[in-house]
Amino acid sequence: MQIHVARNSTQLGIFAPEEIIAGLQSGRFLASDLAWRDGMSAWTPLGDWSEFRTIGAPASPGTATVSGEAVLVLGETTFSWEISKSLASAFTSFVSLFRNPAAVLTNARLEFFPTFPLIWIVLLAASIFSIIGGVVHAEALAQAMRTAGSDLAKIAGGMPGETGRLYAKLADYLVMTEAKAFADVLTQSLLWVALMPLWYLAIGLLQWVGLRLLGLCGEKSCKTAQLGRTVVASMLGHMLLGAVLCPAALLAPQSGAHTLALVILGLAGVILYFRAVGGALRIDPWMVFASVIFLCVAFACCCCSCSGLFAGLGALATR
Repeated sequence: MQIHVARNSTQLGIFAPEEIIAGLQSGRFLASDLAWRDGMSAWTPLGDWSEFRTIGAPASPGTATVSGEAVLVLGETTFSWEISKSLASAFTSFVSLFRNPAAVLTNARLEFFPTFPLIWIVLLAASIFSIIGGVVHAEALAQAMRTAGSDLAKIAGGMPGETGRLYAKLADYLVMTEAKAFADVLTQSLLWVALMPLWYLAIGLLQWVGLRLLGLCGEKSCKTAQLGRTVVASMLGHMLLGAVLCPAALLAPQSGAHTLALVILGLAGVILYFRAVGGALRIDPWMVFASVIFLCVAFACCCCSCSGLFAGLGALATR
């Protein structure tokens, strides 16, 4: 049984258990050094391995208290991608995030720019489902777009002014949709992979706003949500959601099986998302969910208020 050992994001090598025991005794290895072997979902400190626990002291994370408030204290990262950046590490990272995102991200550094390649790799692998589905169901997808265009045209007919004309133009565009060839499907999928992390970034910023708003309303666990960690954790959570949803593309659009798959996979992806953000910030995932609902309600109220204000100003201007 060969064990990979790393320290401070640097690989120390691959060793047998006997070599690690001797290294711990001599000081060559530390209890805080991270280790991984085939079959494990994440890198784990040597001090937390049952066979090495009596030799090196466990290196477990914790929290410190400053002025009566809990402060997040990060230990050595157990996130494989932050230890070694390779295709194998990307696969290991995705599997570990899928199994238990909270445990993996609790001590992760969650650096912004190094996270982008991992998201691109995972989405590129997941896009294979979209490409296959886009080719196999090309005509069915085109028909679904044409149907959506027809429905939108009916709605646009009842809308006044420039808004109605804008919706009518979009409806005309959708009605003329034709089945895409393989090259078009491939290009569209690659664009989706390239641009999606930027969309995840925008949603991550909104997630942070939602948590801080909830903190301002009295929820203590959300008051200290860090911008960087929140955004990166949200991006990774959305990466999981997108990857989990992709297999549904293999099913015929607008079919009962496709709808059921979207519901089941979507629910699983949403749970993974809230667990990822909650684990990274060490707050209850339900609080993350509550922050999203709170932000949506606040946004809706703001829009309604603005609409009412503009409507009132418009009425006064026409008098």
